[in-house]
Amino acid sequence: MLANDYSDVKKKFFSSTAAPGPAGATQYTVFHDVDGSANILANDFSEVKKRFFNTLPAGSAAAANAAAPFAPRRARPVAAGLFSTAPVLD
Repeated sequence: MLANDYSDVKKKFFSSTAAPGPAGATQYTVFHDVDGSANILANDFSEVKKRFFNTLPAGSAAAANAAAPFAPRRARPVAAGLFSTAPVLD
């Protein structure tokens, strides 16, 4: 995290899910609500400040994708009608 992350949270101060503010840089987003409280307040600002200069380990995203590729979609039985007992594959 760098200063621009800190700045982005500060721009959204006092916005919330109940009062998100106007569209744009000052509007509430879950990405800037660091503590998940539905309000962007000093707690969020402090959490970002604590993490200044933190980064993800190198290659972690690529390794995670290679280690756990998307599983193929499996057919699951569903009822054919509201009161049917015959399975139907979707």
